[in-house]
Amino acid sequence: MNWKEFLKPNWKKLIIFILIPVTLNSLAQFFSLQSTFKPELYNIIILIGNPLSGILLSLTEFYPFLFSVGGIIVIAFFAFFDSFYIYFVSCLIVWLYDKFKSVKVKK
Repeated sequence: MNWKEFLKPNWKKLIIFILIPVTLNSLAQFFSLQSTFKPELYNIIILIGNPLSGILLSLTEFYPFLFSVGGIIVIAFFAFFDSFYIYFVSCLIVWLYDKFKSVKVKK
């Protein structure tokens, strides 16, 4: 399999691409509403789902320039990178599923 075939969109990849952020953000919201709130667990879930945006959210209180014109460019770049990251993970999941689906178990 070459890179073009690996990254070529299909319905499986697009569904997983949509489900990953929805699931991780729902988990993060669920854990933030618990009475035994653990910020470490919340931060880990956010960083797995959105690595650059999660870091950006933790830096906003220290860097007010992020809400200026230059900051909007940085936010757009991070959002693009996070989207590509999630799409790459969905391609990897589909590739692994297809690879192991075709493997026959010998008894």
